[in-house]
Amino acid sequence: MGRSDALSSTGLNRENGGWEQAGRMNWVSVVSSVFNSVAFDEDKRQLYLRFHSGKVYRYFEFPPDQYDELLAAESKGGYFAESIRGKFLYEEVREAHGSAR
Repeated sequence: MGRSDALSSTGLNRENGGWEQAGRMNWVSVVSSVFNSVAFDEDKRQLYLRFHSGKVYRYFEFPPDQYDELLAAESKGGYFAESIRGKFLYEEVREAHGSAR
């Protein structure tokens, strides 16, 4: 099953509330050359990253302890590159305009 098949089977996509859910998250501003804020839904194990480009991505089945590691990492971008990118199912939620919440 490919990434889009997996997302379709879960009913998750940009059009059916992904951004509305992300908008209700508790966003944490971070110092990073890659993204400017992060949010985590512990119940659903979903990590949200708001990149400097304004795009927001949701990462599925993200362990809570890794969220703590991300926040504690000296280099958030380095942690992302080594421990998140390419390791989790993800989707672009939407392009967010304006500043981080």
